[in-house]
Amino acid sequence: MPAEWEPHEATWLAWPHEKSDWPGKFAPIPWLYGEIVRHLARVERVRILVQDRDSEEGARKILKKCHAELAAVEFFHHPTNRSWTRDYCPLFVRSGGEIAATHWRFNGWAKYDNCKHDARTPAFISRKLKMQRMETGLVLAAEPWVSGLLVRPRLWQLLSRSNGAVMTVYLWHFVPVVIISVAFYTTGVMPQPVSRTATQT
Repeated sequence: MPAEWEPHEATWLAWPHEKSDWPGKFAPIPWLYGEIVRHLARVERVRILVQDRDSEEGARKILKKCHAELAAVEFFHHPTNRSWTRDYCPLFVRSGGEIAATHWRFNGWAKYDNCKHDARTPAFISRKLKMQRMETGLVLAAEPWVSGLLVRPRLWQLLSRSNGAVMTVYLWHFVPVVIISVAFYTTGVMPQPVSRTATQT
């Protein structure tokens, strides 16, 4: 798994729409996203998940007023429940010389029942990109600063024996010690390719 600071093709975002995530404070949020996109689009492509065509048109108006480089922005029509793509979008890894998308289970942080759209996002993205999808069957909880690490097969085998437990794994990566918290909600197994051009589930 490449580290988060390594060169990458694009940044994925989901355009904000769930007002309950910012109770009484939603009005400036789309404009904040507009500023984020404006800065990102200067140096790389930005891929944005939007609910539908109307949502895309609304986002385009804001991005235009924010002076974002729209030529560097791609829109994908896919319904989402929330905008926290870090937690439900696929993690991209190298697999046999190719780029593959890992598909972790997403359960709305065991808090929200309306998370089915978000949970389907990895399948949607891998299909759109015609990319191999590797389904783990696990719910993963990890802080963003541990990006770049992938549990090795032997360690995965040891961890998978503790079904239902929440474990903290300490890994050495060069000098620093990093902590990955992995929540095992199902039987732990090594990720397996689902398909070459993943289908929606």
